[in-house]
Amino acid sequence: MTEGATIGHTAVKVQDINGMVRLLEDLLGFRVRRKKGDGPVPASVWFEEGLQLVHEPGFAGPEGRLHHLGILVPDRDAMAADCRKRGFPEVRPHWFALPDGLVLELQNR
Repeated sequence: MTEGATIGHTAVKVQDINGMVRLLEDLLGFRVRRKKGDGPVPASVWFEEGLQLVHEPGFAGPEGRLHHLGILVPDRDAMAADCRKRGFPEVRPHWFALPDGLVLELQNR
């Protein structure tokens, strides 16, 4: 057993990588750390917060996609209200499906 091991990042397949980047920046305040690939549509995007998006335009899921992301936020009720305002389906209390099928579970920090 190796002590001190931790998860460096979690990678998620998305069809619209640029749309998901904009959404995560706007909704959660995520910050892009780096992008892989040339041109307007990157192959992958890594965020400072430990998430990687992998561009898979033909991916229809659900196989292979992450089940959900638990996101720690300062005020989950306020964030839930923002998600509802944006029209994201609430699949259970404080769980919201984003346009590409990724589900966020909002948790108080």
